[in-house]
Amino acid sequence: MGGFILNPPDYSRFPVDAHQIRYLVANGFMKFPVIDSEAIWDKNKADTFVRTLTSVQVLWFTLQCIGRAAQHLSISTFELDMVAFVLCTFPTSYFWRHKPLDVSTTITLFLNDGVQVRDILQLAGEAANEPFKFTPLDFVNPAPDPYEPLDSVVWALQYLFGLAADPKHGHITTFKNTSRMGPKRVSVIDITVLSVITATYVTIHIIGWNFTFPTPTEQILWRVASLVLLGSPFSYGVLFLLVTSQLSIFCRLFRVPQTNTATQLFERMHTILQYLIAAGWVGTYGIARLYIIVEAFVGLRALPAGVFQGVEWSNFFPHV
Repeated sequence: MGGFILNPPDYSRFPVDAHQIRYLVANGFMKFPVIDSEAIWDKNKADTFVRTLTSVQVLWFTLQCIGRAAQHLSISTFELDMVAFVLCTFPTSYFWRHKPLDVSTTITLFLNDGVQVRDILQLAGEAANEPFKFTPLDFVNPAPDPYEPLDSVVWALQYLFGLAADPKHGHITTFKNTSRMGPKRVSVIDITVLSVITATYVTIHIIGWNFTFPTPTEQILWRVASLVLLGSPFSYGVLFLLVTSQLSIFCRLFRVPQTNTATQLFERMHTILQYLIAAGWVGTYGIARLYIIVEAFVGLRALPAGVFQGVEWSNFFPHV
């Protein structure tokens, strides 16, 4: 992925993030990079028109499903599953409205004349004595936020499937697009928005509780999977807050040195415990989610007759 690359005279090129750029500029090691908005948007692969067109299509599909429900027409499990996806598209499009897409080129930054990386590390003192994990400027970044809710989820995915495993120590040329921590502290608004979106997504499948299925077994499995989707995020949230608020107690319980976040606790546990935690969180939810997706397609083999009836929009708008 793209971003900012620092090209120091005494070290190989390495990526820098917003915290590190601010540190370098504030301490006089580098001039503030001047980049206009046109240069940023020039990297965008999806313009406003494409985003708007996608949102209109998603809105039309959602209205179709609402119209079918209002006229008591059958809705297939495939359509219901798609509604869950498209309702997540709206907040995603809103929050990413200023985010360029698929940026692959980098912007190179240079230190002021006479400044080297070793000078920066020496002036930083003890803060820079620890071995770095990604770049020599790791010491600049703030401590991880213990209440970052997605940190443990991404860790579980990486642990189970080896997705973009981070190196223990060494030089990197780019930051991977799997960051587990946001650029700022988690706020109440962040957690509220995430909770509402998650609750909306998992609750939609409960609507299909009494839908017509090809077999009674498929209906039972759908209900079970829907309850798992609903219960997994809730149970995860409760356990996450419990472990985070009583982190020192859990560290002593599992005989792990004191950590700053729940994820760091999990990373230092025994391998068997790590697997059980990761599989319990991600595996259970993943199996239920996989069944919902499979059933959405398999259920198309035997649909009720009402699915093939169109919405009579004239009932809502007589002059249409």
